Amino acid sequence: MRRTSSLFGIGILPAVLSAAMGDVAHAHVEWFERAAEYEPSRDLFFRPLPVAVRLATLAAGFLLWRKRGRGFVPGRQALGAREEGRSALYGLLPTILGVHAAAPLFFVGAHRGTSSRRTT
Repeated sequence: MRRTSSLFGIGILPAVLSAAMGDVAHAHVEWFERAAEYEPSRDLFFRPLPVAVRLATLAAGFLLWRKRGRGFVPGRQALGAREEGRSALYGLLPTILGVHAAAPLFFVGAHRGTSSRRTT
């Protein structure tokens, strides 16, 4: 199979599914607007069809894993990582984590007191 045909198929599939399931998206909006009418029911989880689909998915994944002879997630060597890149990542990791922690704190601090919620 050529790579261009698989990329074309991947692009067409979401468009076809979106067009075919427009009513489902509308129902999703109703779940949020009238949440009390759509309470979760856990009995659907244990019906035969969902259980069979879950077991078939797990079995297919296990068989694929056994056929390939390696794990699902490739290691560093398979992705072309080198020791220098790993050292650079470890050096930058505290900065990356700090920025990700600081951004929400700055946002909350800047919007404090401007929330639409009223606490009385």
